[in-house]
Amino acid sequence: MGFAAAADTAVAAAALCKADLATYTVTEMTALAGTMGRHYAQVQGLPDDVSTAIFEAVLPRQAGDILPASPAGIVVAVADRLDSLVGLVAAVGAPSATADPYGLRRAAYGMLQVS
Repeated sequence: MGFAAAADTAVAAAALCKADLATYTVTEMTALAGTMGRHYAQVQGLPDDVSTAIFEAVLPRQAGDILPASPAGIVVAVADRLDSLVGLVAAVGAPSATADPYGLRRAAYGMLQVS
C-alpha cells in the first residue's frame, strides 16, 4: 500500500491516535501510549491497518526505537511531530543551545528518523 492509498487509514488513525492519553492506564504508565491505543482500536473492531497506524504514531519513542513501517503510520507520526513543532515554536520560540524543556529537538529528530 502506497501513501496515496493509505490516506483514508491515516485520517482515521489521526483522529484517534491521542485518545488513549485520556485513559487512566496511559496517565499512570506513559510508556503504554500507542500500545493501549492499538488495543482499544482492536477492541472497538477497527481495521488492523488503523490500529497499527495508531500504535505507530508514537514511534520512535526514544533514540534507537523501532520506526513506523506502514505508510499510514509514517504519515500520522510525521504529522503529529510537525504539529507539535510548529505549535510549540509559535508559542514559546525555538529551543536554545542549553535548554529544550518541551522536547522540540527530540520531536524534530524523531520526525527526521521517520521520514
